Amino acid sequence: MMIAASATYQTDKALVGFLITTALLVSLSATLRSIAKRLYSPKPSGEAVPVGA
Repeated sequence: MMIAASATYQTDKALVGFLITTALLVSLSATLRSIAKRLYSPKPSGEAVPVGA
């Protein structure tokens, strides 16, 4: 995208495309990370043994 925009002197469109692509990648990463945390986080069990016992 940047090479084609630079060749046609449309660097403003290239910058907007880069920022949109980066924002989409960051939001996708954050979404997948939160889903993974929700699915694979250890569930607290009610049968925990105290440390001093």
